[in-house]
Amino acid sequence: MRYRRPAKTPPVAPGAGGNAGAPIFTAAGVFLAVAPFLAPALGSGAFISRDTGRMHAPMKHWIASELRLGRLPEWNPYFGLGTPVAANAIDSVQHPFNTLRLLSPQEGLKLWILLCYLLAGWGALWWGRSVGLPWAAAGVTGIAFALSGPLVSSSDNVTYLTSYAALPLAFAGAQRWVDGRGRRWLVSVAGAIALCAAGGDPLGGWALAGRRNRASP
Repeated sequence: MRYRRPAKTPPVAPGAGGNAGAPIFTAAGVFLAVAPFLAPALGSGAFISRDTGRMHAPMKHWIASELRLGRLPEWNPYFGLGTPVAANAIDSVQHPFNTLRLLSPQEGLKLWILLCYLLAGWGALWWGRSVGLPWAAAGVTGIAFALSGPLVSSSDNVTYLTSYAALPLAFAGAQRWVDGRGRRWLVSVAGAIALCAAGGDPLGGWALAGRRNRASP
């Protein structure tokens, strides 16, 4: 009998293997990221500690009242002798989450903060997938980032939290672009950086630029 060498099985690239586990790990990640915030989310509590309570909550309320009247809040006449608002990044006038205050004036800021944690976890999950992690590891990455110290402690400063939340999406798109998956991923990078800047903290764009320079030959 003639011996035949068994055919070699081609190596499986990291992160390959289909998307069968995607719904499970996405649902688990969403639940674990939201679980620590269920009490304030379902109750009457609000995230109004420190900077969020003293500065961001009143400003977000005033910005929403101006937007409901059909006016872009460009100037705040109630602070000192007046101060620019739209030109002041920290007030986040251009961020799309301002529409949450239009839909729910009382709960809008709470929804803003909770959605930031969901966005952070989801973006970190896709960043993990972009570098080749399997779904389980990418799901753990998303949960770890969303519940990390810097993000949890930033619930009292909406500016930092909003910008941090969009940063993983920028890195995920940049990774796919660097890997040669098409220039269309630059659109997602630009959108994520725009969210970082609209959140009031443009440092995310600088961090991304440094990563891109290190990745260049």
